[in-house]
Amino acid sequence: MSAEGAGRALCLDVRGLNVAYPGVAGPIEVVRDASFEVVEGQCLGIVGESGSGKSQSCLALMGLLPRQARVGGSIRFRGRELLADGAREARSLRGRELAMVFQDPISALTPHLRIGTQLGEVLRRHLGTNAAEARTRAALMLTHVGIDHPEQRLRQYPHQLSGGMRQRVMIAMACLCGPALLLADEPTTALDAAVQAQVIALLRSMRTELGMAMVLVTHDLALLSGLADRIVVMYAGRVVESASAAELFARPLHPYTAGLLACVPRWTDAPPSRFASIPGVPPGPGAVGGGCAFAPRCTRAAARCLQSRPELAPRADGRCVACHFPHA
Repeated sequence: MSAEGAGRALCLDVRGLNVAYPGVAGPIEVVRDASFEVVEGQCLGIVGESGSGKSQSCLALMGLLPRQARVGGSIRFRGRELLADGAREARSLRGRELAMVFQDPISALTPHLRIGTQLGEVLRRHLGTNAAEARTRAALMLTHVGIDHPEQRLRQYPHQLSGGMRQRVMIAMACLCGPALLLADEPTTALDAAVQAQVIALLRSMRTELGMAMVLVTHDLALLSGLADRIVVMYAGRVVESASAAELFARPLHPYTAGLLACVPRWTDAPPSRFASIPGVPPGPGAVGGGCAFAPRCTRAAARCLQSRPELAPRADGRCVACHFPHA
């Protein structure tokens, strides 16, 4: 367990998670040997470019992967194995103790059902609440997440709400039953900067008020500042670095992490003539060879990196890094 989680019970423990799909030339691995943990009340940030395996990991935790997916490893939530019996354990917890906010609320909400119907279904299904009480509690939760005129909103359909309001509805739906762990998969995608800040502030306040643990998935490291206690960096389906948020922002070890941080604009800097970027593109699923997947884009790569894949190695300071030549 990490130093920042010492003394608190373990909420989520993921070990050697693998997710693969059938391919013409054999299984295509999209998540490979991923391991991380979340203690009670902690916020873990998972960051990486598109295709790094972040969302697939979250869907595996929730038991929402398609049938053709092959999942291996171990996912233990409060001591209960979620991969047992074909994710049946995850289904029994999903919606009540485990909840998820999806990155695209317009497709996550059912378009032909009113908001009140969808919120009420959560309470009736998991808590056995009657229709009248469910509507009252749904209206209170909408107010709690900052939506005005809640009774009017309950009668509306998803397309009648703005993107920011739909995301607030998703957060309200996820928090209705007071889950122990909330997964937020890129909850600010397609929102403008002002609404992004409001959604992140809302997640922070809901986490504090409900005392729940949180996994926040994003491709934007700046969003994790001030919210995540610990950060896991993923690349090409693997965890390449894990550290406390303070340590990772102050001193990244993996070249990929350092590259991501270099791409974050800072308001204290003079406007650049060209924004920083990491050269090249990430490998596609199934295109990873036997060496380090980041080697073709890495300025520190040597012959060893192309031939031997570095393992995620723990350090004495509690950090983990998968690199043959990490930053000092």
